[in-house]
Amino acid sequence: MPFIVLLIVALALPIDLHLQAAHTDTPDLPRLNLDNVLPVVRQQIQQAYMAAEVNPEDPNATGTLGMILDAYEQYDSAAICYRRAHRLDPDSFRWLFYLGWVEAARGEREDAVLALREALRMRPDYLPTRLKLADSLLSIGRSEESRDIYMDISKAHPELAEVHYALGRIFASRGESAAAAAEYLKSCELFPRYGAAHYALALIYRKLGREADSDQQFALYEQNKTTVPRSEDPLRSDVMRLNVGSIAHIRRGTDFEEEGRFVEAIAEQNEALRVDPHAVQAHIKLISLYGRSGEYEKATAHYHAALDLDPNQVDAHYNYGVLLLKQNKPRDAAALFERALQINPYYPEAHVNLGSIYEQEGRLTDAADQFTEAIANRPNYAVAHFHLGRILANQ
Repeated sequence: MPFIVLLIVALALPIDLHLQAAHTDTPDLPRLNLDNVLPVVRQQIQQAYMAAEVNPEDPNATGTLGMILDAYEQYDSAAICYRRAHRLDPDSFRWLFYLGWVEAARGEREDAVLALREALRMRPDYLPTRLKLADSLLSIGRSEESRDIYMDISKAHPELAEVHYALGRIFASRGESAAAAAEYLKSCELFPRYGAAHYALALIYRKLGREADSDQQFALYEQNKTTVPRSEDPLRSDVMRLNVGSIAHIRRGTDFEEEGRFVEAIAEQNEALRVDPHAVQAHIKLISLYGRSGEYEKATAHYHAALDLDPNQVDAHYNYGVLLLKQNKPRDAAALFERALQINPYYPEAHVNLGSIYEQEGRLTDAADQFTEAIANRPNYAVAHFHLGRILANQ
């Protein structure tokens, strides 16, 4: 799925962090080139830019423009706006926190540390600032300071998987493999779909000579490569709500789906397609959503639309296979699950559904093989254990 691309060039002086600079050092607004921007996004940015131009002394107008640019990952231009907003209102925690966040995002970690430390002095109670500061310190090699912050956070918030993952990274960098493994394992237990933590744990297990455990963690990583814990950061949420591009609608639709709000989820995915007709992930989501709603024709149309954009989208084949099962077409469904597994052999749900079809057809050995593969990819998969146990008991 293509990301929205904003060709934005900031024609301003280089951005050096001097938090105590005089008001006369306030940078100009960035120059923007919006030629290749989706129309709905272009209009949003132009309106915010005009408001900042008309109200040059208003930090909120400039800061809002920065938030919109930030929402579309245009961090260089967003940094200029946040810096300007901070200079106009040096007592505002929000603009300083945003500045530190985008400085980190654009790779200016030293500047990020300075801004985030200043923000933390303003509001020591805002946990996302401490997390971002610890991450920035770690990225520039100041692991002792980073570890101290993470340890303090871990004591107050032991439920945060990302903190245990970060501590695992620190212990691993110091050669303390056993301690690193314990922290990585804790992060995986707190958030079982944490792809990066599974990968890191697999590497540590391999280093410790635990090959079987390492292989198991690599399989879990393959299933959840890009999945990370959802952060609770109200200020960053304010930024992301300003994103009216297709990706933001897909994410919001996914959140609604997880909450069981299918009408709102369908509306968000359709809005993503209105903004960007090439948003293949929206089609894939709508296969499942319309299938759950019993609107099979619409689900079928979105399956074919997804294939037109990318025939190797594994979730498209899997979701439509589930729909065919719901319509009592097991043979057609089996073909799609087989196709999904050709693309991604580490797909436990596809293995279980295919195994269930084989079991119904009396192909017990083939069914057992599928359930065994599912368990290898997800050891705690209760449904796969149940089916495999039933076959073994009958045999």
